[in-house]
Amino acid sequence: MQTQLTKSGAKWAIECSGGPDEGTVSKEFASQEAAEKWRRDVTLGNIEAPDLNTKPKRNRKPSGKFKGDNPKTPNKNEAWVGGKTPKKKAKTKKKAPAKKK
Repeated sequence: MQTQLTKSGAKWAIECSGGPDEGTVSKEFASQEAAEKWRRDVTLGNIEAPDLNTKPKRNRKPSGKFKGDNPKTPNKNEAWVGGKTPKKKAKTKKKAPAKKK
């Protein structure tokens, strides 16, 4: 598992990512010290590592409707839980029907 520490405004975030088949999980902290302590505890096994095989989920408003993305925050996508847009699946090409003789 790889972790990356980033600063977003006044908050610190850690993004945990695994292999190409696994997802990415981000966790926010109020201070850099708290973020580094959490990362150290996960590395040492003091706390359980986050599950990276989760499917992406859309964020919802309290009314239950989907929440939209805020264009003023380019590094975070508020429309998705975790703040990251899932990768799009590759479209499969349709085969042309066989020609009749």
